[in-house]
Amino acid sequence: MDITTGAVAFLFAILSAKWAMELGYSQFTQIIIFFAGLIAGPFVLFILYIRLLYLRKETNASGSQFFGYPDKTNSN
Repeated sequence: MDITTGAVAFLFAILSAKWAMELGYSQFTQIIIFFAGLIAGPFVLFILYIRLLYLRKETNASGSQFFGYPDKTNSN
């Protein structure tokens, strides 16, 4: 395995674990997601990204308006 490929895989794994932490997963689940991110990084990130969008939509947090969800305070 090339050092660049290993660094990119590690970056996917770290970002996956961070997003799992933001979603409120337990530490054990974060470790499992870290190893899943090492193996299948882009797929794990895509699934976590979708979950983050749904979480932001449910809590009306900023960021969900960029993806087609209308802002409820805008009357236009």
